[in-house]
Amino acid sequence: MFSVGDKIVHPFHGAGVIQDIVDIEVLGEVKKYYTLALPFTKLKLDIPVDTAESIGVRPIMQADKIEQLFEQLKKPLEFQELNWNRRHKENLDKLRGGDIFQVAEVYKYLRIRDKKRSLSTGEKKLYINSRNALISEIILSVGMDQDAVTERFDSIFKECHNE
Repeated sequence: MFSVGDKIVHPFHGAGVIQDIVDIEVLGEVKKYYTLALPFTKLKLDIPVDTAESIGVRPIMQADKIEQLFEQLKKPLEFQELNWNRRHKENLDKLRGGDIFQVAEVYKYLRIRDKKRSLSTGEKKLYINSRNALISEIILSVGMDQDAVTERFDSIFKECHNE
């Protein structure tokens, strides 16, 4: 169980800080919820404590893993020509899993694909979600600001992926 003040990551909404643990009545049953403040998107989110782990909520990445994340973004990407439904499902599954390195793969794949041909509406949403998840976690993990993270992404993709 997490505590107030812990930095955690929700797989779809990104990284935030637990502001409170509250009891909320739903359908006549009282359950404990984490109140998660997401500074990057300015959202507040209530997450049921008893299902947090099963939906992929996890502690924030340690700061020493950030460089590994940037190195992964630099690696070449092998495109698999899958149909849209299959590609979307695979990317969605990676985001749902909550692993930051899988989220980075989705972001890298969709960013590169977007430069080659435009993304569908569903893929654009996954692209934005993966980008926001990465940025929010890096911000809370090492204290970089959004502009610095974005600049680092841009330089990686310019240098390593011919943008």
